[in-house]
Amino acid sequence: MNHKLKTILFKTLTLLPNKVDDYFYHKIQSSFDKLTLEDRLKSVEPTYLRLSKVLNNLNIDLKDKTIFEFGSGWFPGMPYFFKYKSEAKKVYTFDINKHFKKETYVIHFISPSDLRKHNDSNLSLQVFLQYSKEQWNKIHTKFDYHNRLRLPSF
Repeated sequence: MNHKLKTILFKTLTLLPNKVDDYFYHKIQSSFDKLTLEDRLKSVEPTYLRLSKVLNNLNIDLKDKTIFEFGSGWFPGMPYFFKYKSEAKKVYTFDINKHFKKETYVIHFISPSDLRKHNDSNLSLQVFLQYSKEQWNKIHTKFDYHNRLRLPSF
């Protein structure tokens, strides 16, 4: 779907009451999302492979470990890879968690790209960085969160 049309649609949804906008958002997402489970997993695998390289370089083995994943998104594919490729003992997905046990790795893998690119090939991976904060606030909605921070900001 064209990113401009998607933005208009999401902005319109934000005008609705909270539970109503969420309901319609999920209905719209499910009607447009025609990928198979295999396609979805294939789309997440490159991210998992990049993370695996980072973990290998840091000498971190996830086998038999408990993993907490934050922000799984629309399709939580990473927990699958943690469990079945990295052989993690358990994988929990949360938005917020304040307590961790000793020997638990907390992994937060950030995609520094414009996620709208996945649905609109006319966009570049960093197109969202061209907007000022004010301009971005006119485009951005709670339905299409983008992390606009760059590495020096972390």
